[in-house]
Amino acid sequence: MTKGKPFSGKLKKQQLQAKREKKAQKELHAEAKYNAERDALAGLASSAPPQPVGPPPIEYMSTDVGFSGDLRTIFAKEPQAAIDARKKDATRALADDRGNSQSIYAYGLTDVRNQPPIPLRPHWSKHTSPDELAMAEEDAFREWLLQLHQTCVERRQQAAPTAPSICSIPDSGVNAWEINSYERNLQVWRQLWRVIEKANVLVHLADSRCPLLHLSHRLIQHIQDDHPTKRVLILLTKCDFVAPERVDLWVKYIRDLYNVPVLTYSRDRVDESNTVLLTTIGRLSEDTSYKKGRDEDLNAGTLMVGL
Repeated sequence: MTKGKPFSGKLKKQQLQAKREKKAQKELHAEAKYNAERDALAGLASSAPPQPVGPPPIEYMSTDVGFSGDLRTIFAKEPQAAIDARKKDATRALADDRGNSQSIYAYGLTDVRNQPPIPLRPHWSKHTSPDELAMAEEDAFREWLLQLHQTCVERRQQAAPTAPSICSIPDSGVNAWEINSYERNLQVWRQLWRVIEKANVLVHLADSRCPLLHLSHRLIQHIQDDHPTKRVLILLTKCDFVAPERVDLWVKYIRDLYNVPVLTYSRDRVDESNTVLLTTIGRLSEDTSYKKGRDEDLNAGTLMVGL
């Protein structure tokens, strides 16, 4: 066996410089592609009939995927009018009477079709190079952003200008046909993709005060359809803030909806909640193939749990 060649500091410096130059070229390529797509969408928006309401579509829905490399959350830039209206609204005194707490369901939370699609990782294999995979992920993510952008444009054009909007902020330009804030940092989605691929059991957390506001139907459906060997567990948190009978109804409703175990977690019963959670994860893992693993899998034989 031949002895490896020493790696000098000079060579290391050259290698790092080459990586920086390669990354800079990639960012320039992505920026040029983004500018071309933005100009094309700007032409589409300018050809549409003028709308009396709604934010400018291009500034509000850019297709920049971001290349910061960290897991910092990135949202689309909001119109200044929306920000000012929200600040003004925050100065109101809190109402003594909370009114009907069920009014939140007028936003269509029970209709899963109201949830926009989530970006999925492109198909890859062990023969796919890191650069090829990164480029495919960036292209797929940008296509997802463009699809959401196009959906907003179409919904704005189809909506009647005089139609009432339950989701509107007065004088803000934000209306019901706009898609809510969503994660625009590709690195965050990459982290989610890796967790789904590596984990044997995935635990989806949801606030028990309004679980449908936190449950991602698209994510659960993706795991069940595209990763049938993995198991999903839904954990309702903050159950000590909700009446026990209401929690029980939520557990039954969600269990019937997704056919997965639904557990509750309460600060008042931490030890009991932890015991039930770990026991259920262990039971679900018996249905997975984590003990067999794959030869190329570094985590073969290790149970992986994703939260």
